[in-house]
Amino acid sequence: MSGKISINKWLEDNWDDQDDCYDDSEGQDILLTALQYYSNQGVVPAMCIHGCEIELDGVCEHGNPSPFRKLGII
Repeated sequence: MSGKISINKWLEDNWDDQDDCYDDSEGQDILLTALQYYSNQGVVPAMCIHGCEIELDGVCEHGNPSPFRKLGII
């Protein structure tokens, strides 16, 4: 797979800059919060250095999965 990134790198790259995020003050896991946000959007950045955006159960053109797919949620 070309340009694959780790789940930690994906979270770092794709969550910090979100304007409409959920309140993490209750101790909710940040990864789960990010996944909830993207599940409501219907599309998610792939685990790819190229910035591909895909459906929640998708794989980008470079062969990199969505985080939902990688984590076995979908």
